[in-house]
Amino acid sequence: MKKSKYELLAPAGDMAALRAAVSAGANAVYLGYDEFSARAKAKNFDKEELREAINYAHLRGVKIYVTFNILIADFEIKRAMDRVKMLYDIGVDALILQDLGIAWEIRKNFPDFEVHASTQMAVNNFYGAKFLKDMGFTRVVLARETPLFELEKIKELDIDVETFIHGALCVCYSGECLMSSMIGGKSGNRGECAQACRKSYEILDFDGNKIGKRLYYISPKDLNTLDDVAKIINAGGYSLKIEGRMKNPEYVYTVVSSYKKSLEGKLTLEDKNDTEQVFNRGFTKGLFNGDFGNDFISSDRPDNRGVEVGKVIDARKNSGKVIFDEDVFEGDGLEFISSSGRFGMRSNSFYEANIPHEINLFKAPILNSKINRTFSKKLYEKVDEKIENFDYKRDLDIDLRIKIGERPLIKVKTGDLSANFELDRVVEVAKKSGLDRERVIENISKTGDSIFRVKNIDLDLDDNAFLPISAINELRREATKILGNKILEGSIDRFEIENKLENKNFKHRVKDFCLLPLEVYQCFRGFFPFPFGDNFSLEF
Repeated sequence: MKKSKYELLAPAGDMAALRAAVSAGANAVYLGYDEFSARAKAKNFDKEELREAINYAHLRGVKIYVTFNILIADFEIKRAMDRVKMLYDIGVDALILQDLGIAWEIRKNFPDFEVHASTQMAVNNFYGAKFLKDMGFTRVVLARETPLFELEKIKELDIDVETFIHGALCVCYSGECLMSSMIGGKSGNRGECAQACRKSYEILDFDGNKIGKRLYYISPKDLNTLDDVAKIINAGGYSLKIEGRMKNPEYVYTVVSSYKKSLEGKLTLEDKNDTEQVFNRGFTKGLFNGDFGNDFISSDRPDNRGVEVGKVIDARKNSGKVIFDEDVFEGDGLEFISSSGRFGMRSNSFYEANIPHEINLFKAPILNSKINRTFSKKLYEKVDEKIENFDYKRDLDIDLRIKIGERPLIKVKTGDLSANFELDRVVEVAKKSGLDRERVIENISKTGDSIFRVKNIDLDLDDNAFLPISAINELRREATKILGNKILEGSIDRFEIENKLENKNFKHRVKDFCLLPLEVYQCFRGFFPFPFGDNFSLEF
């Protein structure tokens, strides 16, 4: 099958977010299993939830990639490989890996299991990509800092290139930051990054004198390349990745939908505004597009700022007069600025645009300060309705044979796949009136909430033939079930291999991979003292 020009890859932290991603037009979804994921605080998926997610996605032509992207200690290898086998068996399309030792074992034991090199490997050039290709990786997820000219070189290799196009950024190369580990013992390479880059800091000289006020000096803005995705594809990017496994379904739908429209040349100003409204820390086009300094860092704040919708035109102790640039609805989240900092509230009324309004506040806002909307109830309602009304369907052709003295037979077909089902009962001669042709067609067409939509029906029905309507429903239900299973079986290509994981004694060797200094301690603590003293603790 001919490969598409690009893949739009969406995040999912739970089943609701996955449904949102699929309904918005994602070609693939990446998500975390309960263990060995770099987003330990995300809800993630257990085995049964993951099986449901795979079936839901594969029936709709969407791939599932599982993040297995942390560094794995020696004592965890056996358990990790058991989980890999489970993920392989239930039909995961690919694993996203950071640990080279685990990657090596997967390539030996599951040679047809597609493996992607996580951005946590910090690969950012041709030679790194070539090494991974030679090792058996089919895809490299490039570090977010990789310049476009390196993409152009890497595309000469026969390896898929995945690159981030939207969402949160790291101040360091992914996988190379030990700040969270050093400050609080929460390792980003173990899925527990405490986001030290989102904290405020002072700048001191070498003598300890303060030379810069407390700000968020190392908190990056969010990446936004809505206007640049064509440039990324032309440079060699194939899989276009949206960050956000901790985000809600409304965020996932809004961002994925906007990028889908951008890729199809259908992006509107409303889409851009919705993308900004749903969540933003300020936007940057990223280092690879030349943004740096104040174009890359959001030094004034590390969190969602929403969008500006008005200003304060009269300020008092517990109230104020405001004017909005656009309508504000009951339930919207509003943010004001006081002399002691920002404060928020939920709008308890509708406020029409361009008209002064009195508003009760629990703090005095600053005169002429701006008002931001951090949550749009109307946007969420609009998105929720679109997700709810998403209706993916495959055209279904039905050939139904109901002949007296024979078992009823149904044949169904969608695309190149077909299935047959014969009911274990014989069609009888009607004692009163035979089956009505129109009623048979009506019932056989009721595909309900399945992925099928009946397009053509060829009905061979004997006059005066009798069969209960429940039997006709069973014919349709069983035939479409068989066809659905065929779609799932054909959704991923596996070949039979022999593996004996249960008898294997896994052990990483130094030459297999290299751990960073603090991660070395995390793997072997208890064997030697920790240099920071007894009062310093590590949490796993």
